[in-house]
Amino acid sequence: MASRHFSLNLSEVADVTDLLQAFESHNDVRLEVRLSVATVKKVPTLELVGIAHPPAWQIGEVAPLASVSLKCSALNLRNLRDAFIHLTYVLDSQLAFNEMRGEPVNRA
Repeated sequence: MASRHFSLNLSEVADVTDLLQAFESHNDVRLEVRLSVATVKKVPTLELVGIAHPPAWQIGEVAPLASVSLKCSALNLRNLRDAFIHLTYVLDSQLAFNEMRGEPVNRA
């Protein structure tokens, strides 16, 4: 299903991989990322959901530490690298906010 909009290249995949690995390492979390198609004003757009889990637990065993959702068209994000960068910024701020509120952290 090639598209005239398709521009993903291997260097972008490597950049996103490095970004997500660095996020996990820096925040001591296991990151889950979900991609889906959402509709905004009757137009399809990519939706990303990022969920930070305690690193020593299996996903679903305990409540996540933080989660965020974003729609690329609503934020005028035009490529996947920018979308993942924005996702990690927002998720990082949510983790920091939860830590400042003193929410308990389920770490093994």
